[in-house]
Amino acid sequence: MPGFVFRRVLAPDGSATYPYVSPHVYRLYGVGPAKEGSGKRPFDEYFRAEDRQFFLDAMALSARDLTSLEVAVRLRTAKGPAKWLRIASYPRKLANGNIQWDCIALDITEAKAREAHLSYHDSLTGLPNRALFVNWLNHALGRAQHLESPAFVIAVELTSLKGIRESSGFDVGDACIVEATRRLQRAVRFADTIAYTGGGGFLIVLVQVDKKSDFTAPLRAIKRQFETRFDHGSQNFPLNISMGICVVPDDGDTAEALIGNATTALNKAKEDADRPYQFYNTQMTERAVQRLGIDSELRRALDKHELRLFYQPQYDSQTLELVGLEALMRWQHPDRGLVMPGEFISVAEETGLIVPMGEFALREACAQARDWQSRGVTDVPVSVNLSGVQLRQKNLGDRVLDILAETGLAPNRLKLELTESTIVDNAEAAASMMKYLADAGIEFAVDDFGIEHSALSHLSRLPIKTLKVDYSFVSQMTKCRVHAALVQAIVSMTHSMGMSVVAEGVETQAELSYLQAYQCDTLQGFLLNRPMPAEKFEAALKAEGLKQGEVVA
Repeated sequence: MPGFVFRRVLAPDGSATYPYVSPHVYRLYGVGPAKEGSGKRPFDEYFRAEDRQFFLDAMALSARDLTSLEVAVRLRTAKGPAKWLRIASYPRKLANGNIQWDCIALDITEAKAREAHLSYHDSLTGLPNRALFVNWLNHALGRAQHLESPAFVIAVELTSLKGIRESSGFDVGDACIVEATRRLQRAVRFADTIAYTGGGGFLIVLVQVDKKSDFTAPLRAIKRQFETRFDHGSQNFPLNISMGICVVPDDGDTAEALIGNATTALNKAKEDADRPYQFYNTQMTERAVQRLGIDSELRRALDKHELRLFYQPQYDSQTLELVGLEALMRWQHPDRGLVMPGEFISVAEETGLIVPMGEFALREACAQARDWQSRGVTDVPVSVNLSGVQLRQKNLGDRVLDILAETGLAPNRLKLELTESTIVDNAEAAASMMKYLADAGIEFAVDDFGIEHSALSHLSRLPIKTLKVDYSFVSQMTKCRVHAALVQAIVSMTHSMGMSVVAEGVETQAELSYLQAYQCDTLQGFLLNRPMPAEKFEAALKAEGLKQGEVVA
């Protein structure tokens, strides 16, 4: 621990001098005398203003009663932030009436930092404690209100801790708490906050939660971390948790109110072993239960062949002739009926189930397209979507070519669709795989174009044949001149790069007229035809009233 010595002398007239201040203080902090005997400025003037008066008052008391002195003050430095010093001495009254202190000053800056840390952090887990959590939650409240982005406050309890402590002791219980901390830290993002409140209890703030879409994604991430038991020594222990969740700012406008409501929800969750999570708002609990159950149900759906493909026709914008089909996945749930992909695709991507699901869609679509070809029903190409998870598979290109070989579909009858975000987030893998399959004759389309603001120059370097304008642009095109100009510009620039354009989500006659005027190549949407099962599409195509290329509302 660095330190130095100095001497202070108080004369009977009340004047104080510092006959000696160690030159070491100058070497350490850049203040005080550079060498012995060169200091003329009272040394206490280097202390922080609020600490200097405290030091002088302590010195006056020590002089009056001739009692020992021990104070902590902050020394202003020339080399950075102030340093904490602990100064200790005992006064001696000299024959001439002066009082002299030979002081030792120790640098306790690091100790003060540890002390400050411990006052706001738990010593076992290293996590913030409840007091610091409340401060951060108040900050999160301000952000949620300013950005209009909800946050979650979650009260978590390691419910198996009590049994573990009773059977194996508090040391093992502490090890389980530390392991639970690690798992929670793996589950949340860097911007989120975790605190430990003692007794196996945690508090979490999850910021910028998309409540309108898959708001249960972070809850599933936490839940998955605790599915496996904890190996400790020669034993393993279950790390069971319950969660109570409230929404910022819907369920409270202060930190204490939100923590209290999350705790109320936690207590409800603990009462139901089959539902270890509970929202303070009961309607959100029902929605969460539904989504959190999708994971296991999807695995069953794959095994029991509950996934189906629907086909949405694509039409030439000028002749309205059928020019393609997009294969879209649906889930024929035994209880809920037909489930749309927005409810399960994100779960499938998180769990990796999107890989076998994507392979099913690709094989089914290729087999169906080849069957229609062989029977003379239609020979238009079929489009299949690829996810980012599939794209990261090293053997994806070979799997696609194997499925084409198995089903007998020619490569030029298959189109693969990737979203902008998928390409941007997996740039290297996307470029390599796309070139490999394009060389084999497969075409690529960029789905939902426009919402990620990718540079067309970047996409032009990839073997892309088609851009699909996102429905959000199409739906606003007839209402907003800016959107209309954007769609027109996208069509024009895409054509100049030798690519074609598909407009998604065409739902009104006015949108159809605009897109025809803009020379958009292909149209797709409910105005023209809704997605339908293969048998219904074939029947409609063959029906007397629906000939190939006609538009059906």
